[in-house]
Amino acid sequence: MAITVINRKLFPLAGIALAVAGAVNVQAGEWTIEPSLSVTGTASDNIDLHKTGKVESYISQIKPTLDVNYLSRRLELVFQASNNFINYSHNSDNNDDYDMYQLDGSFSLWDNGPKLFVRANKDQVQQSISNNAIADLLTANAVSLKQSDVGLSYNLARSNILMRSQVYYQSRTSDNTIGDREGVIASLSAENGSAAKYLFWSTNASFQDLTSKNNTNDTKFYSVDAKLGLINDYRFMPFIRVYDEDNQGSFESSSSQSNLNSNSWGPGIRWQVSDHLWLDLAYNYVDNQEENEDHLSGEITWRPSPRTALQAQFSKRFFGDSYGLDFVHQNRRLVNSISYAETVQSFDRFNYIEVDLGSFYCPPGGDFTLDQCLVNPDSDLSDYILVPLTTLEPVEADEISLQKDLEWQSILTLPRTTFTLTLSANRRENLTSKVIDDRFNGDLDITRALNSRSNLSYAFSFIKNDFDTDNIAGAGQLDHYRVHTIKYNRSLNESLSSDISLRHVSRDSTGTGVDYQESRLEFTIKKVF
Repeated sequence: MAITVINRKLFPLAGIALAVAGAVNVQAGEWTIEPSLSVTGTASDNIDLHKTGKVESYISQIKPTLDVNYLSRRLELVFQASNNFINYSHNSDNNDDYDMYQLDGSFSLWDNGPKLFVRANKDQVQQSISNNAIADLLTANAVSLKQSDVGLSYNLARSNILMRSQVYYQSRTSDNTIGDREGVIASLSAENGSAAKYLFWSTNASFQDLTSKNNTNDTKFYSVDAKLGLINDYRFMPFIRVYDEDNQGSFESSSSQSNLNSNSWGPGIRWQVSDHLWLDLAYNYVDNQEENEDHLSGEITWRPSPRTALQAQFSKRFFGDSYGLDFVHQNRRLVNSISYAETVQSFDRFNYIEVDLGSFYCPPGGDFTLDQCLVNPDSDLSDYILVPLTTLEPVEADEISLQKDLEWQSILTLPRTTFTLTLSANRRENLTSKVIDDRFNGDLDITRALNSRSNLSYAFSFIKNDFDTDNIAGAGQLDHYRVHTIKYNRSLNESLSSDISLRHVSRDSTGTGVDYQESRLEFTIKKVF
């Protein structure tokens, strides 16, 4: 049940937000403040995630949450904060509490004008996906990550121009300090509207200036892709394309990275097949032949209806052939979306090095965990062999990386059942060491509404992580995760709900001592005040 009366003792953050909203000259809006309390009990048969010597535990969680929403003609505010108190039956030393929050706010300077926005959140994320890609609070393999964005956005949808733009300051901090950064990020996407009579044009531009919080490392990226052409009464229209990209990085522990550039210009022709379909083809002259070579580029745009859109392109950049794809199609029951993008990034949390653990006496055959190698001093070593062991550890990303991301999502909505399939793949290439890491995720979710108050769902997740695919910097590591989850949710009344779930996780890895299986039974009851 939502309440609109603010108790400043119980909800000081809501009181502060109200004062801020009242300080600006906006039309009166509506506050919604909703406190809630959830209690969760979890039984795990392998809380330490070991292959052998499994430890059972019962974990209790008490989680108070506060949701605050404010909406007026110009101001929107969504805020959520919670504190999760966790207690373990097998080891009280692990007991702890974790606070999380999320804030999204925007203020329109005038009607349909630019917006000031703020985004901030604190969450728990995997400490290292090489150690455990599905780590959570209960397994103690997560770290706190805080990120905030403050900036200005301006979007237009008129007959003479379509535009989306934003510029903001970003700050990110984590408990293990990996990937901590701050700086300015900006993007602009604009094109002529349907009212254009003589010229057609488009531009896509981006800019980043980021600095590490841990040292003096910094990176600067920018790119511009612009077209300008003549509209005529025929189906073929000439244009000029200009592309300029520059990526630079300065790092303490390695040589600075430059010459990651792509600069070209050239004439092109647009074939206007119909009002909703056109194809662009351009020949691009490259100024510096050492960076790239003259090449063809192309783009297809198809917008048959507001529910369907396709945009695909190919070209050459400093790393070779480059591609992009955005497709979405939806009807009354089915929504499909496919996207592919290639981006240059810095200061991410996915850089790993192989670290020597030393040589240990381990059981022969290779199928062992690290715990089995830690033998007692009086053990009979005749049954063991001396094995050098390594592990992957996350480190600060003192380099620029090329990220290639592909995602396909399909949602089928039937009268009482919803199917959601999501497939995604990421390839990260370190542009200094040339180490390549591949990640693949597949998620299937089936939710069935049993009646107006309850539903039953089944979810399956498959994760494949291949670190150092080509074994350039070491032996690499290949992980496979399979997660099955069955969940039943029931609304007991307007303010009380409960759910019960059963989850099983299986991990297979070429890493040492990280294979495991775990099953959980979990029950949650939530009260909204």
